[in-house]
Amino acid sequence: MINLVQAFSASVKHYLRGETGVYYEDVYPLIAFLPQYANSEHLPLWSDYTNSHGHHVPLKTEGDLEAGNGVGANGKKLYQKKKRSDGFNPEGALPTVSPDHIQLAPARLAPKLGFFDFVPVLLPLKALYKFFKRIASKLDDEEDASRSSWTGRRTGRPAVVESVVPLEIVLYLSSYFNFLLTEGLLQSAAATSFNNNLHFLQDASVQLRRVATTPMLHGYASSVETLNPGHHFSSRSIPNWGGLSSPQPRSLPFYTLASWRLELRFMYDENDLDIDSYCLSIAREIAEITAHDPVPPAAYIFSPANQPFAPADRRTASDLTTDMEHEYYNEGTGMQNLHTTLVKGWRAVNEMTRDNKKRVAA
Repeated sequence: MINLVQAFSASVKHYLRGETGVYYEDVYPLIAFLPQYANSEHLPLWSDYTNSHGHHVPLKTEGDLEAGNGVGANGKKLYQKKKRSDGFNPEGALPTVSPDHIQLAPARLAPKLGFFDFVPVLLPLKALYKFFKRIASKLDDEEDASRSSWTGRRTGRPAVVESVVPLEIVLYLSSYFNFLLTEGLLQSAAATSFNNNLHFLQDASVQLRRVATTPMLHGYASSVETLNPGHHFSSRSIPNWGGLSSPQPRSLPFYTLASWRLELRFMYDENDLDIDSYCLSIAREIAEITAHDPVPPAAYIFSPANQPFAPADRRTASDLTTDMEHEYYNEGTGMQNLHTTLVKGWRAVNEMTRDNKKRVAA
């Protein structure tokens, strides 16, 4: 069930980017064990409707992927996985499970870099070419329409998809929670925390999707579009700049493009939130949590390396437990002596940590 928690983060990532379905390299191996019915009445997680608009590639035969054929059953090109020389391979840490007749889509579906990404100074020529092409053909290419003529990046908000993958994962976690309650494996305090965290997961997916699909406020957008040209033309009214060119015309396109980027937060642009790294950090933390050995505190507290009452008392915990003649074992004044040691420690810490040297102003 730990895999479902990791799969939830990856599924929310694809959900925010408008990438439907479960057939991704960072999602499917973690949820492949979930039940699939043999008849046509599949759960929404595995239904054809949920995965019909996914980015996976159906294979003609089971051996197409191993044979290296370049085209899938629906005419799509197969994904070519590139190996990095530095050993970075997040999907290699996941279970090696894949469907028989489907090639999983990569975890990142960033737009391909073209010529104008390396020579951005020529982007205005590309914009003019597209403008005259549309006038001549009267046809708008769907792929080009979703990208900016000036930056080459996606401009529209992610498509509003009815992906149920995060919801289904939360439902399976809820069923596991119900099983623990039925079997009496959870106490009341732990059960309350478990239930609250499930609500937090579901609320996080809803709130993040709201952020991704909410357009910029009309008042803010109109003010940006109005004030930028006004600021630009007002600079012309100043008669003399001392031989310097006005900075306003140069800043006008920058602020205009920056205002557009406020609506796109979870995509693949350099200024977007790096949710891929965030999901990978969650995977590392989950692996660390599951590898933690809950050793009893007595196994490490009474160690020779532990000085519980420093700096007032430098004796180790091992010395304090083996020596029964020190002042803390006195039945009458033991607690008073301990309190005196703690007060001495407080005074020592207070003096050692205060920098009384006069600061020189820079």
